[in-house]
Amino acid sequence: MHSFNRNLYNVFALGVVFLLIFTAFQTTSILQVTALKNAFNSSQNSSPSMIHLEQNLGYYTLCIIYGMLAISNWLAPSIIVLLGNRLTMIISASLYTIYIATIIYPIVWTILIASFFIGLGAGTLWTAQGAYLCENSNENTSGRNSGIFWALLQASLFIGNIFVYLFLLFSSDGNNEAYTLSTTQNRVIFAVLTVFCALGTLSVLTLTKPVSNKDYVIVVNRFGRDSVHDVEANEKPMRNDVLLQMGLAFVRAIKLLCTKEIMFFCLLFAYTGLELNFFSGVYGSCIGNVKLDSFGVRYVGLNGAFIGIGEVLGGLSFMIIGHYFKGKARAFIVLFGYIVHMVTFYMIYLNLPNRSPSTDINIPHSELQKGAIGLHSNIYVALFDSFLLGLGDSCFNTQIYAFITSVYVGDTSAPAIAIYKFFQSISAMIAFFYNPLLNLNWQLLILVVSGTIGTLGYMVTEFFESRRKKVTNTQRGADSDDPNFSSIKQSDLADSD
Repeated sequence: MHSFNRNLYNVFALGVVFLLIFTAFQTTSILQVTALKNAFNSSQNSSPSMIHLEQNLGYYTLCIIYGMLAISNWLAPSIIVLLGNRLTMIISASLYTIYIATIIYPIVWTILIASFFIGLGAGTLWTAQGAYLCENSNENTSGRNSGIFWALLQASLFIGNIFVYLFLLFSSDGNNEAYTLSTTQNRVIFAVLTVFCALGTLSVLTLTKPVSNKDYVIVVNRFGRDSVHDVEANEKPMRNDVLLQMGLAFVRAIKLLCTKEIMFFCLLFAYTGLELNFFSGVYGSCIGNVKLDSFGVRYVGLNGAFIGIGEVLGGLSFMIIGHYFKGKARAFIVLFGYIVHMVTFYMIYLNLPNRSPSTDINIPHSELQKGAIGLHSNIYVALFDSFLLGLGDSCFNTQIYAFITSVYVGDTSAPAIAIYKFFQSISAMIAFFYNPLLNLNWQLLILVVSGTIGTLGYMVTEFFESRRKKVTNTQRGADSDDPNFSSIKQSDLADSD
């Protein structure tokens, strides 16, 4: 009987850390396209050659962030070997704080430089987070722990964006058509978000060393098969050679990428990047660009809050489902998320103007008032779609984490997370590049096609995993002395986390 479950505490503490950091960053991501466009519209010092860059700076900074994130994901496992999970998270989170602070007094080049560094830090932050979550989880607790972390993480969307909505509501001059942010509003919002991010960075210090309840761990070797390693006997001596470990971590990630399970899994990874791009950078801008009395820039914040409600509700629901059904419900939840997103994309197509993603300030207001069927855009439908975007996103991401934390443990957890974040980031980067160029209908079509392909890819991955488990169990029963498939103590599978 345990009076204090340290691993469960660590999962909650990790969730609180990311709650604070991403209260700042996710709110910034949703608001910055509109905020930066407004900030440079009011500037009297912009030269003609800078106009395009300034008007699209919100999209291009996110493009840089996710591009650098994609690159840093390959370096992250090696950096984590060198620094450890907690120190890596502290340094990386500090870069988030610096980036958000640059928007308080926006200057094009400082924001672009900060985008470069936050992208580098993001890769190591997320890989360290995933590895730390794996260290505190086992096959029986992975679904529960993923749900707890995801619910706390996505609560940040609600907290940050409700703050933005209420602040703009009470600081406005009574003009319901407040399509722009004033300079003062911009500075106050991003100063508060910077403080949130700084608090999250300091909160990493509350994380403790995980308690292992396993004498042995199952890892996926370079051929994609199970092997059982005695952690103390086989891995501890190698930790003395940090450079060797860093090199092995990188090689391990490359070899893992070559397995057929991961290859199909990457299709879903890529889709999560595209839909992340849409709900975090595009959809809020679309709402902010609608020129109707019932809309306005403050609803960009409320949109983020509804996304957060969907994310949290999904995370909590799937935590409960994961606790009772373990890994058996993963495919069903992913399929449910796919259906939710397909319905949502069609509703968005019907409700919002086709040119609403554009940052062009010269578009006639008449082209920013009606959806595809000719009816005026409805803010309540738009906010309901926000909720559905968050709910669907939670379906995909919680199950990706649940799959990784239950299948890729030991020395493959960090490489698996790095691969996941690489494909998510590279697809988000590509999307942020084409966002200012494509109308809404084309962006939604890309999401529909990629979502279908990604969901099918995940189903294939689940098929391979279920078949691998059957083969593994058969071989263990036939030959308990096989070195690649040693027996595992029943205590190893106990849910003592």
